[in-house]
Amino acid sequence: MATADEVNDNSNQEYARLVESRLVAQREMAPKLASAIESCSEVRLYSLDPGYYSKLSRLFWRLKGGKELDQYRIIGSVLLKKPEEIRSLAESLRHAIESSDGTVAMCFNPRHALRFKASGREVSIVVCFECLNGVIAGFPGLEIFYNTREPASIWNQILDAHKTSFERNSTRHSPEPTPGAVH
Repeated sequence: MATADEVNDNSNQEYARLVESRLVAQREMAPKLASAIESCSEVRLYSLDPGYYSKLSRLFWRLKGGKELDQYRIIGSVLLKKPEEIRSLAESLRHAIESSDGTVAMCFNPRHALRFKASGREVSIVVCFECLNGVIAGFPGLEIFYNTREPASIWNQILDAHKTSFERNSTRHSPEPTPGAVH
């Protein structure tokens, strides 16, 4: 029979293999994702409220005219049409995905999202720069990814330039994650 330490060691090794395989796959997909974003004539950048709300609270929010994206309240959004802004978003996301070392936390408090059309389908990307995770819907081959914090400041600058509301401190709750560890 295996000891607790042996079981724990095997679990850690298995997790490390899983993280490494995800990093390899996402590094392969990152340029394709960036290219898909850059090929769009328009991309919507969202500022989200990451709070979790009851169904009743969400219903009242919608009744008052509030909008949501993938269950998160929309604080503000801007439709980007300038190629240099779209390129900046795409390249910052590509770099964040490619340079991630697999460091994550377990919060998922997304404050940013992108939505665009690629190959005739709508693609949504919801990103948490606190836990360094992202979720993509509508882009085959990459549904979950690890990232870094760097794009947050670029995306906030774009929101600010368009006078769009956003939470100024987009990583307020996050302790520094430990590289390669899940918190």
